[in-house]
Amino acid sequence: MKILLRASMNIYGLLLVTLVMLLLSVSHAWAQAQLTVTVNVSNNGEQMTVYGFVTNPSKQPVEGAQVSIQVDDVSGKTIHLALIYTDKDGYYLDQFKMPENVNGEFRVYVSAVKTGFERAIAQGEFTSIPEFSTLTFMFVVVTTLVSLMLRKISKPPS
Repeated sequence: MKILLRASMNIYGLLLVTLVMLLLSVSHAWAQAQLTVTVNVSNNGEQMTVYGFVTNPSKQPVEGAQVSIQVDDVSGKTIHLALIYTDKDGYYLDQFKMPENVNGEFRVYVSAVKTGFERAIAQGEFTSIPEFSTLTFMFVVVTTLVSLMLRKISKPPS
């Protein structure tokens, strides 16, 4: 009787170990693959362009991934929000005009999500420095020339 009891306990133990291993392998198969998102920023002084790619773990493009873009200034104030989707090449692009009189350092937060994948998050920083416009430059030059001419005219003859 003791031998039979030990044999049945070993069988139950073996079944329990097998069941645990099976559950672990199934839960691993259910784990979602991780997306990857890149973020790039270009700035021409007025217009900002945020762009990049979303890929799967095999580095293949992911079409139709939802991409959220948030641009904050250094104080944390959000100056731009966008929700866009990747094209067939996994590419996304968002262009927007910078608000007036806003310059300095900014942070860009990008996240990408698609059903069947884990969310990908990336961030970047950039500096926006407004450039002098042609009109401003011309105004400074003309004002300086007029000022020099007035000084010369107003000098008493010697």
